Amino acid sequence: MIEKWDNPLTDEYKALKNFVLNTDEMSWYYNSETLPLDSDYRKSNDLAFYGHKVMGRPDINAGHPYSAITSQLFEKTYQVMQQIFDYNNTPLKVIYRISFNCVHAQRVKQSTWHRDVEIPHKNFIIYLSKFTDGWTYLKNGEKIEKSEPIEDGIIIFEGGLHCHAPPKKLEERRIVLVACWL
Repeated sequence: MIEKWDNPLTDEYKALKNFVLNTDEMSWYYNSETLPLDSDYRKSNDLAFYGHKVMGRPDINAGHPYSAITSQLFEKTYQVMQQIFDYNNTPLKVIYRISFNCVHAQRVKQSTWHRDVEIPHKNFIIYLSKFTDGWTYLKNGEKIEKSEPIEDGIIIFEGGLHCHAPPKKLEERRIVLVACWL
């Protein structure tokens, strides 16, 4: 279910990673839950995180069935993604969503199970920072698979039910680039 890709570690990737992880120019926005759903359980037991939305997801239920570029980082992020897709001999036909997410250690053990978009898609995750635990879990029926979160590692999976765990150590940040695509 989870496929690992190679990261060519291009100069453009290294520059984008450095900007995201190490500059005070990177803007982060607080999210109290994984997906905004009307559920007391989700609000009290979901993982809080900081995000930087590069391309907003389409939301048919909210009346905007289209994606929108929302950050000046789009061109650099797209260039890096295209380099990675080319390196892994995979066409990148459509991008539905791109976001940088940052999770700190917290009392909640994992986010709620969710799909990033409610249309057929694949997920693309790059683990940008080094951290302990912080697994991505994928659920297919009763079967659960988890990724090995290695710095600069890339995983791909069909856009099914998944959840994320926070890093284990207080001083660590789980920073990832996540995209939904076909």
